[in-house]
Amino acid sequence: MNFEEALTYELETIPGLSGKVYPISTPGKGAPYAQYQSSFGRQDKALAGHLESKSIEGEINLFAKSYGELKDLENDAVALLVGLEQRMIGDDGPFVYEITYEQPVEMFESAPKLHRCVISFNIHI
Repeated sequence: MNFEEALTYELETIPGLSGKVYPISTPGKGAPYAQYQSSFGRQDKALAGHLESKSIEGEINLFAKSYGELKDLENDAVALLVGLEQRMIGDDGPFVYEITYEQPVEMFESAPKLHRCVISFNIHI
């Protein structure tokens, strides 16, 4: 299981997000839902060359119909991110050595009329 599959697996354990976690865009599903994006990452390097471990930058976007629902999702998502550290994620996914995240940013999206929270993170696997 690669990192993005493992992240999807973990995010879908948040109440209300089962089957509602998507990479980059959402295929017209109703809120609440989550979108994520990440990169291949930057491999660590030692004198002997590149290692298997790497750092990945990513972002999670949470969407909800109400501010209260958004706050619940945000709290659960931050707790989940912190809880990923020092364990294997997903179902046979990568081991997370360290994770850091930026302060979540909340906003209201007027076009879809949804509350949104953006959480940027860096994870070392």
